[in-house]
Formats: sequence, C-alpha cells, structure tokens
Amino acid sequence: MTFMSILLLLFHFVFLFSCGKLPEKTFAFSDNLRIDSLEHMAMDSIYRNPRYAHSALDEALSLTKDSDKYYKLLAVKSQIYFANSVYDSGFVLHRSIIDYCDRVPMSPKIHGLLGTLKNTVGNYYSFLDKTDSALLCYSEAYQEIRQSEYGAGEFLCSRHRLRRHGNLHLF
Repeated sequence: MTFMSILLLLFHFVFLFSCGKLPEKTFAFSDNLRIDSLEHMAMDSIYRNPRYAHSALDEALSLTKDSDKYYKLLAVKSQIYFANSVYDSGFVLHRSIIDYCDRVPMSPKIHGLLGTLKNTVGNYYSFLDKTDSALLCYSEAYQEIRQSEYGAGEFLCSRHRLRRHGNLHLF
C-alpha cells in the first residue's frame, strides 16, 4: 500500500466515525435557520403564490419547538388568509393566537405579535372601507409595536417602505 492509499483509507474511517451524531445545538441552529428561511419565503409569496406560502409555513410550523415562534408563524399564515380574502380562516387563527397571548406573560415578543394581529385586522377593515375601525386597529397596533422588541422605529420604517411602493397598509 502506498502512502496515499493509507491516507485515503484513514480519511474514510474518520469520515465514517465522525458522521454518526451531531450535537443537538447544531440541529436546533439549522432548524431555526430553516424556519426563518421558510418564513421569509412565505412572506415573499403571499400574493404571488399563496399555495407555496401555505406549504412553506406548514413545514416551518412542523419544525418549530418554540411557542412564541409557532404563534408568530400562525400570524403570518393568518396574513396569507386575509391577503387572499379567506377571512373566516384568518379570524380562526387570530382567535387561537389571542388565546395564547392571554395565557402567557406579556413580553416584547407578545406585544409584537399582538401588534401584527391588530394591524392585519386594520387592513381587513380598510379593505371593507370601514375607516374608523381601521384607524382604531392601526392605532392599537402602533401602541403594541412600540412596546415590542422592535419598537416604533421598525413600525415606521415598514410603513414608509410600503407607502413608498403604493401599498396603503401599514405593514
């Protein structure tokens, strides 16, 4: 046997024994990246390809183990329902998310989640041309977002970006 064949054989043994199990953190880290990636792909596909957005979110929901993230993904799914005029399904998801928010202690993440929900309902009322109700929901959404982990700056940046693109919705 030559030196190269021994080295190659040694490489194969190292490869075989090192690929048995990876630490749990590696899987959790890669799952979180996959979940975030699926969420972004779903958000980008809300209007263009709602079926793909639903399937991406279903996969992300099946991977997540964190309750806050799970309900955040449900909020995105409800936005897809509202964007595609399937309001009854959107409101069913909203109810389950609100029930979750009532059960857990308030935190910046929960405020952000509630802000997203109130903004989505505001968009619904805006679509129905119920301006007073829409403005009330937008105002409540703003108050929630101010207490979230993003603060009002993220809210205003999103509002400006969408207004610049001709979309009347705040988010």
